[in-house]
Amino acid sequence: GLRPDCRLDQGRSSLLRHPDSSATAVSPVGSQTITIEDVGETDAAAYACAVTFPQGSKTQAVSVAVLGSLTMEVLYLVPGASGTLTCIFYGYDGVVEWTKSGESAAITEGVTTDDYDTVNKRKQSTLTISTAEDADEGEYNCGITFTGVSDETDTKSTARVYLMRPCLLPIATIH
Repeated sequence: GLRPDCRLDQGRSSLLRHPDSSATAVSPVGSQTITIEDVGETDAAAYACAVTFPQGSKTQAVSVAVLGSLTMEVLYLVPGASGTLTCIFYGYDGVVEWTKSGESAAITEGVTTDDYDTVNKRKQSTLTISTAEDADEGEYNCGITFTGVSDETDTKSTARVYLMRPCLLPIATIH
């Protein structure tokens, strides 16, 4: 499971909670951890870590981003056909980039990225291969750099595209 931590050096107690939940965890001086089992898109949020001292309190946000999945982990295409890879990210807006393994430049042709959906807290991007050819075969990466997240922000998903070639059989000639 996912484990956002709230670490304390001083203070009387800590509180760690999901912003959309009334559930809280209180602990004495030390460290408090919430373990999120079966992580889903609704777990993407800025969690609040509040520390209470005799002199007052302090709150710090712990950001959690949830990576969606590529809807097509493996795509089989015949030469000349078209196909689409889609990846979805939950929790925060960011900059999406598609790359192909072994190539340094980002892919821009055939890429469509939706605006960040603030209601569902998701961002979707698609890569369309319009006319498959040998050069399209390989491993593709869809990555996002989240904006407004203080922890590690880069994450990616990988998909594989295979080009299916017709099987040629020898033709027998009868005399």
